[in-house]
Amino acid sequence: MTSLPQPTQTQQSMAESIDDRLITVIDRLTESLNVCYEAEGYDPKGDYRKGYPYATGHAQSAMANSIQELDSIVRLLRGDY
Repeated sequence: MTSLPQPTQTQQSMAESIDDRLITVIDRLTESLNVCYEAEGYDPKGDYRKGYPYATGHAQSAMANSIQELDSIVRLLRGDY
Protein backbone atom coordinates (compact mmCIF):
# COMPACT_ATOMS: atom_id res chain seq x y z
CA MET A 1 0.00 0.00 0.00
CA THR A 2 1.30 3.47 -0.93
CA SER A 3 1.33 6.07 1.80
CA LEU A 4 0.43 9.67 1.15
CA PRO A 5 3.20 12.25 1.30
CA GLN A 6 3.39 14.13 4.58
CA PRO A 7 2.82 17.90 4.45
CA THR A 8 5.88 20.07 4.94
CA GLN A 9 6.19 22.30 7.99
CA THR A 10 5.31 25.33 5.83
CA GLN A 11 2.21 23.62 4.44
CA GLN A 12 1.14 22.56 7.92
CA SER A 13 1.65 26.08 9.26
CA MET A 14 -0.30 27.60 6.37
CA ALA A 15 -3.17 25.15 6.88
CA GLU A 16 -3.33 26.01 10.59
CA SER A 17 -3.25 29.72 9.78
CA ILE A 18 -6.07 29.38 7.26
CA ASP A 19 -8.05 27.29 9.73
CA ASP A 20 -7.69 29.99 12.39
CA ARG A 21 -8.69 32.71 9.94
CA LEU A 22 -11.78 30.79 8.82
CA ILE A 23 -12.83 30.18 12.42
CA THR A 24 -12.49 33.92 13.05
CA VAL A 25 -14.77 34.64 10.08
CA ILE A 26 -17.33 32.12 11.35
CA ASP A 27 -17.19 33.60 14.87
CA ARG A 28 -17.60 37.15 13.53
CA LEU A 29 -20.64 36.20 11.45
CA THR A 30 -22.17 34.18 14.30
CA GLU A 31 -21.79 37.10 16.71
CA SER A 32 -23.37 39.46 14.18
CA LEU A 33 -26.26 37.07 13.58
CA ASN A 34 -26.89 36.92 17.32
CA VAL A 35 -26.94 40.73 17.50
CA CYS A 36 -29.57 40.72 14.73
CA TYR A 37 -31.66 38.09 16.52
CA GLU A 38 -31.58 40.14 19.73
CA ALA A 39 -32.56 43.44 18.06
CA GLU A 40 -35.83 44.67 19.53
CA GLY A 41 -36.48 47.87 17.66
CA TYR A 42 -35.34 51.43 18.12
CA ASP A 43 -35.68 53.12 21.50
CA PRO A 44 -33.65 56.34 21.79
CA LYS A 45 -33.67 56.04 25.59
CA GLY A 46 -32.88 52.31 25.67
CA ASP A 47 -29.73 50.26 25.14
CA TYR A 48 -28.48 51.26 21.68
CA ARG A 49 -26.98 47.77 21.26
CA LYS A 50 -30.48 46.29 21.21
CA GLY A 51 -31.79 48.44 18.35
CA TYR A 52 -32.09 47.74 14.65
CA PRO A 53 -29.69 50.55 13.64
CA TYR A 54 -26.92 49.00 15.72
CA ALA A 55 -27.72 45.49 14.44
CA THR A 56 -27.66 46.75 10.85
CA GLY A 57 -24.27 48.43 11.31
CA HIS A 58 -22.86 45.41 13.12
CA ALA A 59 -24.04 43.04 10.37
CA GLN A 60 -22.72 45.31 7.62
CA SER A 61 -19.31 45.51 9.28
CA ALA A 62 -19.16 41.74 9.86
CA MET A 63 -20.08 40.98 6.25
CA ALA A 64 -17.58 43.50 4.82
CA ASN A 65 -14.75 42.19 7.03
CA SER A 66 -15.65 38.59 6.20
CA ILE A 67 -15.57 39.29 2.48
CA GLN A 68 -12.12 40.87 2.79
CA GLU A 69 -10.79 37.99 4.88
CA LEU A 70 -12.22 35.29 2.59
CA ASP A 71 -10.85 37.10 -0.47
CA SER A 72 -7.43 37.22 1.19
CA ILE A 73 -7.57 33.49 1.94
CA VAL A 74 -8.55 32.65 -1.64
CA ARG A 75 -5.69 34.79 -3.01
CA LEU A 76 -3.27 33.04 -0.63
CA LEU A 77 -4.45 29.60 -1.75
CA ARG A 78 -4.14 30.58 -5.41
CA GLY A 79 -0.69 32.06 -4.87
CA ASP A 80 -1.85 35.56 -5.85
CA TYR A 81 -0.37 37.30 -2.83
